[in-house]
Amino acid sequence: MNSVKKIIVTSFLIGSAFATNGMNLEGFGPIACGMGGASFAYNNGTAAVMNNPATLSLIPGGNQFDFSVGLLGPDVGATVMTPFGNMFNKSSGRAYYMPGFGYTRRYGKITTGISVFGQGGMGTEFGKNSWMADPSGGNNTSLTSGLIN
Repeated sequence: MNSVKKIIVTSFLIGSAFATNGMNLEGFGPIACGMGGASFAYNNGTAAVMNNPATLSLIPGGNQFDFSVGLLGPDVGATVMTPFGNMFNKSSGRAYYMPGFGYTRRYGKITTGISVFGQGGMGTEFGKNSWMADPSGGNNTSLTSGLIN
């Protein structure tokens, strides 16, 4: 297989994974995310505060302001096998928006500024009547509505 076919097959397989770690995002800011999380040794804007602060020295002179909005869209569910059947519940948490912004100013060889970027993390939201919120540890027989046969 020639190298072009290998690159195409590898790109397809990687692109098909649809996976992310909500607590350790693939990148911060649109530049690093657009490059698959690469954030070292190039100017990736004010997101460098999160990615690699040393690259702030690569920002050209003057002022720079960046703004971004990230989206984490999880699809979370849980299944528990019991002697009475399987219980399944799905989280209602579907969208977590993470804004980010930064401002830098360069003075000769020194870059100063401030940046705020959403750090990962996703929540799950199970209803109060869900077996996920059952304080009896699953011994509550009124939860049979969550059983799947």
